[in-house]
Amino acid sequence: MSSSRTFLDKDWDWYFRNYLEENFQYEFCDVQPCLGRTKDSVILIHVDDILYTGSAEFFEKRLLPVCQDRFSVKWSALQELGSTITFLKKKISLVTGGLMVVPGTQVHKVVEVFENHFGVVRGQLIPCDASLNLRTYQLN
Repeated sequence: MSSSRTFLDKDWDWYFRNYLEENFQYEFCDVQPCLGRTKDSVILIHVDDILYTGSAEFFEKRLLPVCQDRFSVKWSALQELGSTITFLKKKISLVTGGLMVVPGTQVHKVVEVFENHFGVVRGQLIPCDASLNLRTYQLN
């Protein structure tokens, strides 16, 4: 990454962070400056992507309209069981009892990278013995 790109990213980070502090009274973590909070929400920022959790009313009536007036905004939300969003190439799904986070890397991509570096993967059989499923023997 070129130094000018890094400089621009840092300028954007500080600009957006200041914007959120001034307009919504977000407080940012000293240790993890990508994390901000208000009494209504917590956000995680990565360059120009934001993961928001908190009050739907605050998001829909305050944060979203003001940001849409100032920036180009695309957004999606988890609204019902089975709905999904993506954040930083990870799929986040609303499931019974919580959230499921699925990494964005697919198995065939991992195999492809491995084969490019080490050569073609060879198929093999791995013998399995039913005794492997038994509890460990008790020692005398």
